[in-house]
Amino acid sequence: MHPVEGDHTETIQLEYDPKIISYEELLAKFWTLHNPTSKRSNQYMSAIFYHDDKQHEAAKRSMADRQKQASRKIVTVIHSAGHFYLAEDYHQKYLFRQNRDLVQLLKLSDQDIVSSPLVAKLNAVCGNYMTADELRATIDSNSKLFNLSSNTTDKLFTLLKNESSHSW
Repeated sequence: MHPVEGDHTETIQLEYDPKIISYEELLAKFWTLHNPTSKRSNQYMSAIFYHDDKQHEAAKRSMADRQKQASRKIVTVIHSAGHFYLAEDYHQKYLFRQNRDLVQLLKLSDQDIVSSPLVAKLNAVCGNYMTADELRATIDSNSKLFNLSSNTTDKLFTLLKNESSHSW
């Protein structure tokens, strides 16, 4: 939430490792995921919230570069990040929560769903932003992070395979 006109703005807060992806690369991806020239209500506006002067300058440069490619004026706002408020639990990892089989398999609390790196990845799979094969590679290369037993991993991928024809 940010002190702009209206009640609130729906946003996400990213934690990233700059050794893996730069802030500038995240900004480049941001511009491709929506139409920054479309004027919307404050709830759904296009916005970048920065945490320091370096991010602020990068965001302004990125927007100026993107504007050169756009046929209409970009309406994205760039603001200093204030306090970030999490949405209610039932809004968290929404796509994952729609798959009852996955939810039942992992038996996680609402708080665990919100904070779980695995659920973040499964939410991406459910939204077709990541494939099951990419998830498997991620789990295999980061087994300590995900802390899954081999039995649960097998059940998870059997479930994903059985539902691969399902349009999450």
